[in-house]
Amino acid sequence: MVQFLFSAFQISVLFFDVFVRLSQRNAEQLLAAFKDFGFDIPELTVSVFMEPGKIVRIGVPPLRLEVMNDISGVVFEQCYSCRVEATIAGVRISFIDRENLLLNKQAAGRPKDMADVVALTRIRGEGKS
Repeated sequence: MVQFLFSAFQISVLFFDVFVRLSQRNAEQLLAAFKDFGFDIPELTVSVFMEPGKIVRIGVPPLRLEVMNDISGVVFEQCYSCRVEATIAGVRISFIDRENLLLNKQAAGRPKDMADVVALTRIRGEGKS
């Protein structure tokens, strides 16, 4: 299990989600990156990355990566314009901001997401103790 801190909120994850803008250029670059990483299978094509809502998974927990071009409750452009950036091991990484993360988790509605919503709102004093 991987744990990381984001906005004073510790999240335990079994995989990493990568939210990408749906575009031909991104689809081509994602396909090339997956192939460079050794994930070169005939079923993985640019069209897979161009299909709205499609999730491409590689690996198994705790080393799973999920790439998606659509997530519940938010749109990429809004998330990107409000992103939070950090440098980890010399690599600049963009994260979804707290408000859009809350919207996404509320829209997803799974028990784990709802528990995260409660924890996130308590941190900022928005929820009841």
